[in-house]
Amino acid sequence: MRLTIRGAFPVFKHEQTDTRLMGFDSAVTHIATMRINMKGKSSYLKGDDRGNQLPLVYMPSNNIYTELNYQLLELGSLSNVGFQINSRVVFEQKELLSSQDSVAAPE
Repeated sequence: MRLTIRGAFPVFKHEQTDTRLMGFDSAVTHIATMRINMKGKSSYLKGDDRGNQLPLVYMPSNNIYTELNYQLLELGSLSNVGFQINSRVVFEQKELLSSQDSVAAPE
C-alpha cells in the first residue's frame, strides 16, 4: 500500500513471466424453418503462469450465449416483425487464488 495525502492505495508490480494461454470460441447457427432459427456461441479461455505455477489474473470468465429467433412476415400493418429470446451464462472464475488479487472474484 502507498499512503498519500488522498489516502492509501494499492501498489502493483508487474513482471514478465513464461505463460500459456489456451482457449476457443465457437458459434453455431441452425435454421429450423424459414421463420425460426437458433444461434449459440461459447467462449473458453485458460491462462497459466508457468514460471510461478499460478493461474493468470484478470482473465475473462468462460461464457455461453444462446438465442432463438422467430420471424413474422406481417403483423397487422407491420412487416418483417421478429421476436427473440436469448440467454447468457457467465461462469464463475474459479481459477484465481484469493492471494493473487486484492478483491475476490465475483460469483
